[in-house]
Amino acid sequence: MLTLALLSTPLLASPVLTDVGQQERGGPVALLVATPCVDPTAWLAWAEAVEGAGLDAWVISLESRGQDPARAAAELAAGARRLAETRGPLRIAAHGYGGVLALLAELPAERLALVGTPLAAQAAPVIVAAPLGPVSQGLPWPEALVGELPAAVCSGELARAYVGWAAELPALTPPGVPVLVMTSDLDVVAPPELVRLPSRAWPDRTWYRVGLQSLALTDPLHADLLAHPAVLHRLAAFLGEDL
Repeated sequence: MLTLALLSTPLLASPVLTDVGQQERGGPVALLVATPCVDPTAWLAWAEAVEGAGLDAWVISLESRGQDPARAAAELAAGARRLAETRGPLRIAAHGYGGVLALLAELPAERLALVGTPLAAQAAPVIVAAPLGPVSQGLPWPEALVGELPAAVCSGELARAYVGWAAELPALTPPGVPVLVMTSDLDVVAPPELVRLPSRAWPDRTWYRVGLQSLALTDPLHADLLAHPAVLHRLAAFLGEDL
């Protein structure tokens, strides 16, 4: 079982780069982008899956307090570049709005996986209030629709940005590397057509719909994509390709 143990000498104070593996590897690094406002432990299942594929799993996380999208993207880019300088090319995976930040940061990746990441705005955002329970940390949807995400401190600037991104996303530059995009029919943050259609013209893109139509057993919610067996399998196979 993997645990998030902070490096005794972190490469950067902010963002925090955490080597999740139980032993040092010489192979490629799989850098997992922890979405600000969500606790980085949510990415442990991904880390275990990519370690099983022969990659060295790292998590990059931000101190969310006081962050805004521009600063968050800049800090992600700086942290990823620093890790790439010491460990070589990175294979990067992100979930939800962490994927939006990863695209804004234009992270130095040789492969990129985006899971439950919206690539276009919702014409009529599905924002539902009190009757379905409390709003999930940092997201404009209730937990009943998003699924359970372990919360971290969330700045007001980021929370407002997440609410705004439901209706209007910033311009995103298509990656110039192989990309895997995945989501589920029940993902309220990234409905399938807001992932599949905007990425059709990307130069080297693989699209995968998680759920009954992809022969998985269940349709997962947005949060469930962080531990769903079909996601873990596809993510490990994609990031571990050609090793």
